[in-house]
Amino acid sequence: MRTFSSILKKLLKKACILKANETHPKTPLLLGITETATSYQPPPLAQRELCLPPKGELRPEGDFEGITTHKTDFTPKYQPRSKPCKLESKWKRGDPGKFEGVTTHAYDYKCPPLPEKPEIIKPIGNLQTSEGPFEGVSHYKRDFPAHETTLRTLPKWHPSFQRRKTTDGPMSGQTTYRTDFEAPPEELQQPYQKKPLKHNLTIPSGTMEKTTTSMRDYQRIENPILSISCRPDSQYKKPEGKFSGCTTTHCDYTPKMVEKPVASKLPDNLGPEDGPMEDLTTSMRDFQGLGIDCPAKYIKLYGKEALPQYKFDKTEKGHDFFKKLKKSKQSCG
Repeated sequence: MRTFSSILKKLLKKACILKANETHPKTPLLLGITETATSYQPPPLAQRELCLPPKGELRPEGDFEGITTHKTDFTPKYQPRSKPCKLESKWKRGDPGKFEGVTTHAYDYKCPPLPEKPEIIKPIGNLQTSEGPFEGVSHYKRDFPAHETTLRTLPKWHPSFQRRKTTDGPMSGQTTYRTDFEAPPEELQQPYQKKPLKHNLTIPSGTMEKTTTSMRDYQRIENPILSISCRPDSQYKKPEGKFSGCTTTHCDYTPKMVEKPVASKLPDNLGPEDGPMEDLTTSMRDFQGLGIDCPAKYIKLYGKEALPQYKFDKTEKGHDFFKKLKKSKQSCG
C-alpha cells in the first residue's frame, strides 16, 4: 500500500533530476539507470593452458600388483595364548558326601587365648583431701567480720500503706463488688429498630409473614385436564397357567443343619460395688495441707494478722509457716 511519504519521495527525486538537466543541458538525462546494466560487455573467455608435470620424473612400469613391500617382507610372530589364572580359595571343600547341615565352626572352634588385661594406671592428682576432721566452715565465713544491721522502717506516706490498708473491724467475708452491686431494672427498654432502607433487596423490611411469594401468589387449578396414559398393545402378554411363585433355586434347596454357637459372655467388671457411696475421693480424703513459707517483707510491715486467709502453723529454723484455710461455700443471693 502506497503511503504519502513514498509518493513525496518519488516526486522530489524527479524534481531534482529535471533541475540538474536544466542546469547542465549537454549532459544526458539522468533516468536513474547506470552504464553497468546497459553498456557492459563481458570479456571473451580465455582457455586455460594445460599444466604438465616436469619431465625427468620416475614413472612406474608394468602392471599394478596392489601389494606393498610391508606385507610381503613381514614375518609374523606367533605367541601361545595365556592360560586363565584361577585363584585358589582359602576355604577348601571337604570330602564329598552327604551334607550333614552342621558346620565345623560350631564344635571345632578353638577360642584363642585372651591377652592379659593391662593394669589401669590412675594418675595421682594434686587435689588430695587434707588430714583431720572436716570443719564445714570456710575461711571466708570464719574471717568475715559481723556488721550491725538496722531494720529499715517505711514512712507513713509510703504508697504501700495506701494500697494495702486494712480495716479495724472483723472480716465480713464479702467484697465490695458484691455489696455495691446494683441490680438492673426489671423493665428493660426495647432496642431501637432502625428504619429499613428502601430499594434494597438484601435487607428485609417489615414483619415476618412466614409465607413465601411462591405459595401466596400460586393460582390453583380446580379441574385439571388429566393426561391419557399410553399402554403397549401386545408386547407384554400375560402368561397362561397358575403362577407358582417359586424359582427352581427355591424348590431344589435343601437346608443344612448347623450346630448352634455357644454365646460366650464376659464377666462384667464395671458393676457397682457393695456398700454405700462414700462420695469422697482418696485424693481429697488423704490430702495433707502443706506449709507455705510466709513472705518476710509482708510480715515485717503488717504483722502476722494481715493474712486472714492463712492460719499460723509453726516456726522452724527462724521461718514462719502458714496453712491456707478452706473456703466456706456461700449461697449466692
